[in-house]
Amino acid sequence: MTLNGLESSRILKCVSILLCSIALSSCNPMGYPTVRFLVPNGFSGPFIIVEDPLGEPIEAKHGITTFSIPASGVLKVKSAAVLQGTMTIEARRVNGEQIPLDHEASPTQIALRGGGKMKASDSEPFFGFFIGTESAQIAVDFATIRPISGRDVPNAPGASPAP
Repeated sequence: MTLNGLESSRILKCVSILLCSIALSSCNPMGYPTVRFLVPNGFSGPFIIVEDPLGEPIEAKHGITTFSIPASGVLKVKSAAVLQGTMTIEARRVNGEQIPLDHEASPTQIALRGGGKMKASDSEPFFGFFIGTESAQIAVDFATIRPISGRDVPNAPGASPAP
């Protein structure tokens, strides 16, 4: 069977459309879920995400799971399961300004730094992150954070004072 020019052109168009559709439908080239941290304008310092049955439900929309961090630096969510696997991370301010990730920034540049599941010996586990310079991040002791028991996140705007 041979194809004439018109049939070849149609097949090529269909294949092109299919490939473009596949490329546009994926959130990122690796296929990992995308997590976006949305922080208040001007926010810097540590923030934590705590799983709590009474917390906010978090769902992916258009392939992006957005965690809207309050000024207190503590977000309680029903499930943070998406943070426990491989993911693509991005951070933005409410005004849309992109915040670079630590590997994209110089030590003196404000960036999203660190991140991961943490637990102080006498507290429930939480996911801790930091927005700021490298030296400011080093100065924060995540081991002192007690996410539910009154001393939330040190140095965050609106955080409870240290006892």
